[in-house]
Amino acid sequence: MGKKSPPDVRGAATVEGEYSRETARDKTYADRPDQNTSFGQTRWTQEMMIDPASGEQVTKWVQNQTLNEGQQQIFDSQTKRNQDLSSMSAGMSGRIQDEMGSPLDWGQFGDVVGFDPDANRQAAEDAAYGRSTQRLDPQFEKNRTDLERRLTQRGLRVGDSAYDSAMSNFSTGRNDAYEMARMGSVGEGRQEVGLNLSTNERANALRQQQIQEYLGKRGQSLSEANALSDSMNTQEMASTYGGGE
Repeated sequence: MGKKSPPDVRGAATVEGEYSRETARDKTYADRPDQNTSFGQTRWTQEMMIDPASGEQVTKWVQNQTLNEGQQQIFDSQTKRNQDLSSMSAGMSGRIQDEMGSPLDWGQFGDVVGFDPDANRQAAEDAAYGRSTQRLDPQFEKNRTDLERRLTQRGLRVGDSAYDSAMSNFSTGRNDAYEMARMGSVGEGRQEVGLNLSTNERANALRQQQIQEYLGKRGQSLSEANALSDSMNTQEMASTYGGGE
């Protein structure tokens, strides 16, 4: 019997390799069909090139996307709009620096207006009572002197029932007048506290409004720049997930 020839392993490997390359080539080609959608068209083109690693000639695939006329106009318009917004946002950096570059100036608004209602009321009562007694003191002093003179002219003296009764009535009237002045001062004190409370509330509300306006103006340009940035991001998302395919 003659000797058997060894199997041609190298030749088989070569054939297998060629088959694998053909299979991969056919699969690649099948996976790259031209696509037509309502937004446009996607096409694949091929060109031959030398693989730098192996030095062999290989096929290079290039994917080309083309929008239809309407979608292309939308894309161009959105791109132009984003460019304009980007330029506007970049141009605001100087304004932002001017508005926010300096520390916050709280001193311009002064302190919160406040007061002690009890002390304020007492001071108002004392002032009102003092004004009343400034009129009553000389009036009753004169009336007392005139009454004593009239009683003396009638021959009445201290200790006489008529004299003592007249002076008692005078004292009662004077005390009543001073009591009315005191009661009036209490009412004026309460009114003064109410007016001051209302005035202070208005002053503090105005101060708070001025602070809010100050902070709003200070961050206005930054808010506008952020709004422009958000608008650009929204447009980019719409292009990516909407009609920009």
